[in-house]
Amino acid sequence: MMTPVKTLCLAIWASAAILAGVPQTANTQTPFEPAAVVNDEAITRFELDQRVRAQSALSGAEPSAAMARAVLGALISDRLKIQAARAAGVSVPDESIEDGFDTLARQRNLTRDQFFALLNRAGASKQTVRDLIYAEIAWRQVIRQRYGARARASEADVEREMRLIKGEPEDGAPDGSSPVASRVYEVGFLVVPAPANADAQEITDARKRLNDTRPEIESCAALANRADDFGPGSGIRANLSLEDIPPPLDQAVAALVPDQFTDPTRMTNSVVMAMLCSVENQDADDAETEEVRRDLVQRNFERYADAYLQELRREAVIEIR
Repeated sequence: MMTPVKTLCLAIWASAAILAGVPQTANTQTPFEPAAVVNDEAITRFELDQRVRAQSALSGAEPSAAMARAVLGALISDRLKIQAARAAGVSVPDESIEDGFDTLARQRNLTRDQFFALLNRAGASKQTVRDLIYAEIAWRQVIRQRYGARARASEADVEREMRLIKGEPEDGAPDGSSPVASRVYEVGFLVVPAPANADAQEITDARKRLNDTRPEIESCAALANRADDFGPGSGIRANLSLEDIPPPLDQAVAALVPDQFTDPTRMTNSVVMAMLCSVENQDADDAETEEVRRDLVQRNFERYADAYLQELRREAVIEIR
């Protein structure tokens, strides 16, 4: 099963939507003329040429008209992804970009220096690959922010997938054991006080505060650093069973993968958002179960990402020059 990181990096070079009939560069055209315009933002012929060179260097394929059409499709998708990220207030730190370079180099059994030398020999700049990595990481954050709650895999989903993997009937009766009963959780909580008699606007404001914080916190370490900004009970708690987590947060946490948030949830005297930090499996079969859960969540994210990108394409004004 592919991990989210592997899936992301493979998508960097494989997610082009081929656009038929893209005009080829003529000798009379200058490098900085638009090859396409996406919602008033130009993709220059220089950008197209650079991405084709990088694609050729890293795939080993010779440049061709078909490659240029595919690359232009990918550049258009990247523009839409970056525009969506900008609208969602998403940015990408430099460290994540550098990690992306390292991952691409490792996939090709190259050092960073060898990776950049390969690009240089093809006449492709480091900035070209940086822009590509930025678009993919920003897009992943947009999808997590937009669809995080809906991408979760329920226990029923996991059990159904496990039965399919083992070749058991899909409607087979469960054996009575719970795949989450023997797990120990580490969970981060962000709490906004809201007394039982709080009015609807106070609850709405509490939910908004938590949702606005969500894009800024991508790990439990980041959550721990922000805990003092929130109410009593905020922070990291370890060695929890599901019975230690009050409903309805317990089932929401059980459906998470690490570093994923629940939705803000109304409790008796507060509004709470929880992040799963880690889960320890006590049974040998639980490791396989957790891998299945991660794979289901990743597949859900990919499905939502594809659908949202198609929606952005339908709504965009795209002109091929």
